[in-house]
Amino acid sequence: MAPSANKGFYRLIKAAQFSRQGMQSAYQHEEAFRQEVWLAVVLIPLGLYLGDNGVEKTLLVGSVFVGFAVDSGLGTCAVWIDLWLITSLTITSLQ
Repeated sequence: MAPSANKGFYRLIKAAQFSRQGMQSAYQHEEAFRQEVWLAVVLIPLGLYLGDNGVEKTLLVGSVFVGFAVDSGLGTCAVWIDLWLITSLTITSLQ
């Protein structure tokens, strides 16, 4: 991979722009992502309201973000397994 011309703070700005574009695209094209966003919109304030102290609030709100991470990881695994199955079935049928 060629070295990037983006250095320092400009690189951080570009990364934030790409992340925003990816989130915007996911929201537009993925129903499950929209559902998770709206669920987070409800659960995060609810967790802040229901938590009695900082630890409880952190655990309640953090569990929403763990849910995002697990869902993202499972989606990635599903794609890799699907690609592996398609590749292995194609190779098997060619032999």
